[in-house]
Amino acid sequence: MPSENQEFTGEFSYLNDIPKLDIIGTINLSDIIGSTITDIKQEFSFNKIDNWMDYSRTFITLNDDLVITLPVAGSSSTSIVRTSSKSKKIGKQYATRIISQQINDFYFYYFENNPDSSQPSYLLLSNGFAISEDSIGIHGTGNADLHLYSKEEFEQILDDKEADIRSFLKTIDK
Repeated sequence: MPSENQEFTGEFSYLNDIPKLDIIGTINLSDIIGSTITDIKQEFSFNKIDNWMDYSRTFITLNDDLVITLPVAGSSSTSIVRTSSKSKKIGKQYATRIISQQINDFYFYYFENNPDSSQPSYLLLSNGFAISEDSIGIHGTGNADLHLYSKEEFEQILDDKEADIRSFLKTIDK
């Protein structure tokens, strides 16, 4: 893995196309549970990665003006970032269900009892909706995007017997 200023080469050179986040620091997930979301923006690019994959990044502003990204599965913290100048407000149908909601919990996929960082994490909102994000997806599939799930849809995801999805709060209570 290259250092921060080093370029990827060979079969991993497409990773150089991923926009770099302006990371200010990190924050423990426990410290942001109960925070209210005051704004949410998204940077989206078609064919950004290796000229055939779409790119998406979501920026979530909390009531204390911290801006975070969704955490990597299994992490107990997430990045505090500066919002990209290329980001835009999300659609009103999403924004009205996300803005002014509190963060109730995070959910992560596990595989063979270990966090599965190849899968998205979920942020559960106080109204029962959940959001997740796929940062990269094949162009035209709609996979690279912010995803919003109703309470019923999220419960179906959690009830999937093939998936091992765990609450962050329940894993730290042990």
